[in-house]
Amino acid sequence: MLDIERISLLKHVSYGITTVTAGFVAWYILFQRDKNVLIVATKQETAKNMIRVIKNIFRYIPKWILDLGKITVDNRNSLELANGSRVKAVTTSADAGRSEAVSFLVIDEAAHVQNLEEIWTGVSPTISTGRICRSNVFS
Repeated sequence: MLDIERISLLKHVSYGITTVTAGFVAWYILFQRDKNVLIVATKQETAKNMIRVIKNIFRYIPKWILDLGKITVDNRNSLELANGSRVKAVTTSADAGRSEAVSFLVIDEAAHVQNLEEIWTGVSPTISTGRICRSNVFS
């Protein structure tokens, strides 16, 4: 298990960090029970793209592994597995993540999020035992 409190990445655009993060999220929800992953992105299309990448990863996982966590809910903004784990993607609003018990938080393009402090204030109490991944993108 990854034993890191926070991960912040300062990187250039198009390094594939979104794909790597999606791969980690796919692994995390597949092999961990009852985990809630929240992806916060600047735009709805960006948020949905991360879900699409995770679904593509699941498409190529061998069936015998995928049986560990069959997909029970599959829509544009979320994915839930039979093991109780799920991933949900939302846009950066002041109430993003409020009233949710988050196990792992991904803030995509955090450098471009104008109300990051508000989002952090709303989400931080729910992730005290969870993990955080922020992706700061500079071009």
